Amino acid sequence: MATDAVRHGSWLQSVRATFARTGPFLREVQIELKKVSWPDRRQLIDATRTIIIVVLVIAGLIAIMDLFFQVVFVNFIPGLFK
Repeated sequence: MATDAVRHGSWLQSVRATFARTGPFLREVQIELKKVSWPDRRQLIDATRTIIIVVLVIAGLIAIMDLFFQVVFVNFIPGLFK
C-alpha cells in the first residue's frame, strides 16, 4: 500500500514537472519561429509546383517498373515452362 502512494506521488511529480517545462518551451518555440525566414507566396508556389512534378515523375517511373516486372514475372517466365 505504501509503495502505491510513492508510485502515485512520483507519477504526479513527473506530470507537474512536465507541465512546468511546457510553458518555457512554448515561449522559446515562439521566439525561434519569429526568427524564421518564411518564403513569400511566389517561392511557395514554385516549390509546391516542383514537388508535385517530381512526385508525378517518380510515380510514373514506379508504374513503368511495375508494368515491366509484371510482364516479366507473370507473363514471360511462366510462358517458358509451358
